[in-house]
Amino acid sequence: MGGYMRRSCVVLAAAFSMSASAFAGDIQILTDPEGAEVSQGSMHLGVTTKEGLRVVGVEPGMITFTISKPGFETVTKV
Repeated sequence: MGGYMRRSCVVLAAAFSMSASAFAGDIQILTDPEGAEVSQGSMHLGVTTKEGLRVVGVEPGMITFTISKPGFETVTKV
């Protein structure tokens, strides 16, 4: 039974910090392993590193991020 098994790219943490002067905030996305592509809808946001990927100026509300890496299952987080 030789099949190709895709592993999940694990999202370790997503930290949200609000700015005192504005309603927008920043989100830090960390993955294991690093090197995962992160997108919001059709907009590519970047690739995670050891320090993660910082998404700045995120408006309050429900946002869906898609995290993908070749050889791993795609993960969607709200």
